[in-house]
Amino acid sequence: MNAFCSWSGGKDSSLAWHLALDEYDVSRFVTMMVDGGDDRDAGSYHELVQRQARSVGTTLVQRRVTWETYEVQFEHVLESLDEEYGVFGTVDVDADREWVESICDNTGVTPVFPLWGREPTATYRTFLDRGFEARVAKLDSTEIDERWLGRPLDETFLNHLHERGVHPLGEGGEYHTVTVDGPPFETRIDLELVGSKRQGDDIVATFELERGDTRDSQT
Repeated sequence: MNAFCSWSGGKDSSLAWHLALDEYDVSRFVTMMVDGGDDRDAGSYHELVQRQARSVGTTLVQRRVTWETYEVQFEHVLESLDEEYGVFGTVDVDADREWVESICDNTGVTPVFPLWGREPTATYRTFLDRGFEARVAKLDSTEIDERWLGRPLDETFLNHLHERGVHPLGEGGEYHTVTVDGPPFETRIDLELVGSKRQGDDIVATFELERGDTRDSQT
């Protein structure tokens, strides 16, 4: 069964995609980039998702949109695709799932939610146990200590989330991630944290993508 994956470049879409591969032939990633409203640097984010798709051998469909045109443009993209199924990294927010289901209903796509209904802490650990690596790209400084910006997801960070009473997957927007490696990646994406910027209570990492990515040796 052919499918696309709605791809943010972070942990949730990465794990949803990998779990879906057990049943679906995911032929492409779809990424919507918000001009003037995205919390990531547009240039580096554009290059990051391109490298992710290239590393796993998947076609990437990117569209630049505004928040005002996002929904309409997303529907246009889905209508242009041949895939019958769409894989989404929605976790446990009813409003998010309802929005996806509405978009898919309008475009004739059958949505697939591999992460829905899973226990959040177990999902976080599944991401790690499957060999994925992600870095914290944005955090809410009222919820998470600033020292975690740019650092990898691991058990220590999970413990910090538990201590703060934060949803393990950041479903309240407490943090966002970028995936830099995983079992299907041909090459690891090396990022260097070179700065940060504050947007209200949020702190956003500025990453520089290193050239000539190579997979680190694994033991």
